[in-house]
Amino acid sequence: MLRRCALLLLVFLAGAATPAGAKSYRVERIDVHADVAGDGTLVLSEHLTYDFTGSFSFAYRVIPKKPGEVVTDVRVSESGRHYERRPGESPGTFTVTEDGRSVKITWYYRATNGRRTFEIGYTMHGAVHRYPDVVEVYQKFIGEDWDRQIGAVSVKVRTLWEKSWQG
Repeated sequence: MLRRCALLLLVFLAGAATPAGAKSYRVERIDVHADVAGDGTLVLSEHLTYDFTGSFSFAYRVIPKKPGEVVTDVRVSESGRHYERRPGESPGTFTVTEDGRSVKITWYYRATNGRRTFEIGYTMHGAVHRYPDVVEVYQKFIGEDWDRQIGAVSVKVRTLWEKSWQG
C-alpha cells in the first residue's frame, strides 16, 4: 500500500512539473509588401504568420517612426475577414496607439494550438524623400524590437511612379 501511494505521488508530481496552461508561440514568417507611391507615401502590407501552442487572445506590432513621419490608414485582417478598429478587446477588433516615436497596433482574436496569418496594412507619409536626381526610401522593415526570433522574412518593394516623378 505504501509503495502504491509513493508511485501515485510520483505520477502526480511529474504531472505537476509541466504546467497545464503552458503556452508559447513562434513567429514563423513575415512577408512585407511595400509600394512607393508617386505622391511620396509608402503603402505597406505585412503578413505575419504565428504558430501557437496554447490559447492566445491578442498580438501587437510596434512600428517605429522617424521625426516627420505619419502613419495612417491602419488595417488588420485575417483570411479576408477585416477587423474593426474600436476600443475594447473583443475578437475581430484592433486598436492603434501612438507615442510620437512609434505606432502600436494591437489586434484581438481567439487562437488555440495552431497556425494563423494576420495581415497588417498601413500608409507611411514622410518616409519617401525626392531629390532632383534620386528618390530615397530608408525604411527598417523588420527592426530589433521583436521579443523573439523570426523564422523567415521576405520584403518586396515596388515603385508606382507617376509622370510627375519622372525626370
